[in-house]
Amino acid sequence: MGNSELEDLINVNAYKQLIIDDYGVDLSISSFRNSSQQWSNRVRDTFKLHGKIWNEKQESELKHKVAKVSAALKLSSLDDNKANPIDALVSAMELVLEKVR
Repeated sequence: MGNSELEDLINVNAYKQLIIDDYGVDLSISSFRNSSQQWSNRVRDTFKLHGKIWNEKQESELKHKVAKVSAALKLSSLDDNKANPIDALVSAMELVLEKVR
């Protein structure tokens, strides 16, 4: 996950149905799931494969919707397979807080 986005940490199942319902795009296809590209690039490519429009406005709108879903689901929206960066951040913050006390 060297070059990733916050959306890469969210389990696609948390927002997959929203994208199907709102845009008619299914993120279950292998080109989305199996790519090592950043989330925005994978979504862009998947939208284009479905013959859908993709632009900066669309990307911003979709990121906002995914963030709202993720916020509502809290920790359950995170992808367990990609939790290492979050765990490392939590550990680092705990160490800093211990030094401050």
